[in-house]
Amino acid sequence: MIKIIGLLNLKHLFIYEENSANFENAINASYKLSEDGANGVLIYGSTFKNRLKLFQYLKDKMDIFVTPFVKTEKQAKLITHRVPIFSENKLDHTIKTIIPKNLNFLSNSVYEQDKESAILLSDERILRLFHTSIDFLPELSALISNKICERGYSYIILERVLSAWKGAEFCKKIL
Repeated sequence: MIKIIGLLNLKHLFIYEENSANFENAINASYKLSEDGANGVLIYGSTFKNRLKLFQYLKDKMDIFVTPFVKTEKQAKLITHRVPIFSENKLDHTIKTIIPKNLNFLSNSVYEQDKESAILLSDERILRLFHTSIDFLPELSALISNKICERGYSYIILERVLSAWKGAEFCKKIL
């Protein structure tokens, strides 16, 4: 079964002038992702320093895993806690994470697929890919989750966890 990872997008959460308010906003959002049923939380956006700081705070406080998105081998080595590590670049001990640039990932095998791959889509990217408004994000998140489940990926990383679960449930029923 596909694992649904909640995307904690700091770009959308760091909206205050005070760092402490931004930090608190991100903590609350991570707990919300957990309540919605995420299998884990991926901290994404902002600087790696901010992602690492939030990871250090949350790693032992949540009942699901929390991990920062990494881009380099040096960043990956800073994650000493045993959690899955996601990276768009092919690094040792990381899960290959695909951030689609177009809708081909839904319909054909243009994207390399192996059993441990993850697809990461922020709300913003979904809106750009589908050229639509924010009103349709829950439905599109469910649709994407369904298609990714059908294609056999191990992980889907989205901001809308409840919608992703609905898509995965539908996939399970029809397969």
